Amino acid sequence: MSFFFAVVWILIIAFLHAIPGSDLPTYSFLDFLHFDKWVHVFLFTFAFFLITRLFTLQYYQQHKRYIIAFLTIYGLFLECCQEYFFISRSMDMFDWLADCVGVIMAVLIIRKFPSFRPYFFKKS
Repeated sequence: MSFFFAVVWILIIAFLHAIPGSDLPTYSFLDFLHFDKWVHVFLFTFAFFLITRLFTLQYYQQHKRYIIAFLTIYGLFLECCQEYFFISRSMDMFDWLADCVGVIMAVLIIRKFPSFRPYFFKKS
């Protein structure tokens, strides 16, 4: 079931990146708060948690670098798709940076709060 949720979340991230720019709401006060960047951070933090949930605690250290690499490349891939394939969208490297910050934040949360680990990882 964890695999299903992780795949669905990855697809939701892709869908949100593919929404045409003209369909996105524009609020001037949210621009001040950089709401878009916070959404990217949340999406990729949660994605990291869901993907790490697929691995047991004993394999987490071995797979952590692959998960980080996958999500980092996935974020860059989606930004490139926004530039070249998605309608009314453009690449924003600060969005990709926010994706990377989300991944790093997830790693730090798991490292800083070891009591959360049983929730994020399945026991064998």
